[in-house]
Amino acid sequence: GFKVHGHVLVWHAQSPNWLHTQVDESGNPLRDENGNVLYLDRDTALQNLRTHIRTVVETIGDRVISWDVVNEAMNDNPPNPTDWRDSLRRSGWYYAIGPDYLYEAFKAAREVIDEHGWDIELYYNDYNDDNQNKATAIAEMVKELNERYAEETGSDKKLVDGIGMQAHYNLNTNPANVRASIERIIGLGLKVGITELDIMAGTNGALSEEQAIRQGQLYAQLFQLYKEYADHITRVTFWGLDDGTSWRSANSPLLFDSRFQAKPAYYAVIDPDKFLEDHPPASREALQATAAYGTPVIDGEEDEVWSKAEVLPIARYQTAHNGAKGTARVLWDEDNLYVLVHVEDTELDRSSTVAHEQDSIEVFVDETNSKAASYGPGVGQYRVNYENEPSFNPGSISEGFESAVVVNGTNYTVEVKIPFKTIEPSENHKIGFDVQINDAQGGSRRSVANWNDLTGQGWQDPSVFGVLTLVLESPQPEEPGGPEEPGEPEEPGPGPGPRPGYAYVPISTSEPTVNE
Repeated sequence: GFKVHGHVLVWHAQSPNWLHTQVDESGNPLRDENGNVLYLDRDTALQNLRTHIRTVVETIGDRVISWDVVNEAMNDNPPNPTDWRDSLRRSGWYYAIGPDYLYEAFKAAREVIDEHGWDIELYYNDYNDDNQNKATAIAEMVKELNERYAEETGSDKKLVDGIGMQAHYNLNTNPANVRASIERIIGLGLKVGITELDIMAGTNGALSEEQAIRQGQLYAQLFQLYKEYADHITRVTFWGLDDGTSWRSANSPLLFDSRFQAKPAYYAVIDPDKFLEDHPPASREALQATAAYGTPVIDGEEDEVWSKAEVLPIARYQTAHNGAKGTARVLWDEDNLYVLVHVEDTELDRSSTVAHEQDSIEVFVDETNSKAASYGPGVGQYRVNYENEPSFNPGSISEGFESAVVVNGTNYTVEVKIPFKTIEPSENHKIGFDVQINDAQGGSRRSVANWNDLTGQGWQDPSVFGVLTLVLESPQPEEPGGPEEPGEPEEPGPGPGPRPGYAYVPISTSEPTVNE
């Protein structure tokens, strides 16, 4: 008597290679003399796609109420999300057929369902749906597929009925971004499925009391949203029954522990309002610092003008307990923000092909200190590795950016110039800001140090940035000791002393490779 959902017809991870790729007798992909994978021609792969979908849908029949037709076709955090084709994952289906394999897949499923007169809804399903770049790309794709289908068929029936939000979240997920994605889907006249809900909290199978409460708080906030939009949400499916059998058991993500005992998360789902009344979420405090007025030369050297700027320690670790660390200083003038970062490291590594997995610094800027949940005008992420190779998020912020790097053994200094995009800076203006140091070893990132943020969400959520106030002169620390003797001439004050804070540095112009 259960209502059953079908998952999934087309997915890069579980479609046999031979459906879209030339293979040997063992099913392994064939390659040309340069090592490139050989794919089937478009017509053959398309026929395989259609045959596969028709066979599976007819075999299952009307025993399901809905199907995930395509799963996880979109890249994470695409730099140009309005171009959904460019944002697609490069899968075997993509290479053999092209970006329109999604349209062909949904059309094949719709045709066989309509032929039999079944009432079965069709969904596109994906994860990291709270990332607004990815949510935008998904929405643009589904919108175009439905418009194309309506134009070709003249039917008022949608090709894609809804979008499945996998909802694999963690304690740093911002409910405001979940709300934005739900509203984006509803705005297209589509249904919403919460398809694979769980929230990572603890580590190594252990969950502290504080983590359990925070997990409950997020579950409660999510279910407040789900109730608010209940008219548009077809289902909420938890991705497992208990922590012991979860695919993420080490992170205790579900409502029941491994002994099937109810956790705080259970009570949060049962009565979200009461749970949040009993356990109100703590407010997040942002570190405060200053940026002094001045214009340096971008050469990787510490000019005298930098002595005016406050020192921001970059030593709050998101991951690991130690690793590369450093300091940052920030200057500004009428046109640009300048950041100087000194990095202390023990080994330099850029062997990974993924930019954030290389030894590098990152600078996050929100020109209006909006504390918004997602990126918009005036918000950017700038990255420079120790070989002065930059990357940007979004890619459009690269214009006018300059950087220079000086390496000294395993330590390095990065100096960057970031043009202001949306404001005319002035004294006492506040901007959102952070600096991050990525420490790589053996081709992977082993630690992340920041000035302010410990959530690791700065790549998509400006609300976690610290705050910089633009001043003409940064405050100088007082000298210890008693007052000066009367009549004694005033000595110049010392340079700025350390102050808690964090910095994040920009990079130079190239195609964006940001994918946190």
